[in-house]
Amino acid sequence: DWPSKAAIGDADLQQQEMIAMLDTLHALRFNMIVFQVRPTADALYQSKLEPVSSWLVGKQNGMWTDGSMPYDPLEFTCYEAHKRGIEGQTVLFQPGSGRGTPMAKRRSGRHCGALRCGCYPF
Repeated sequence: DWPSKAAIGDADLQQQEMIAMLDTLHALRFNMIVFQVRPTADALYQSKLEPVSSWLVGKQNGMWTDGSMPYDPLEFTCYEAHKRGIEGQTVLFQPGSGRGTPMAKRRSGRHCGALRCGCYPF
């Protein structure tokens, strides 16, 4: 599981944790990882359209403390994986659009709010 609770909001610690995981996978002779980039209708990559993931900053629609994104987790992970001969694949699967937030309160006007016919809670 990445990032750990201790690393939420701390880009340097998130990067250290990812490197440690990739080193372990490399030592175990893994040749591919799957990186879920849209876990809760937000982004684990730099985006001008979507908010930074709550898994990185600690709250949905949250921001880094200085308002910028100190690194792109997807770019960083792919770069570090490739350095170890590991292929990176991305997944866009979104099992839900929020962390315990009722559907009606999640980012109204976007995704589930704007595309109700295509978003079904389960």
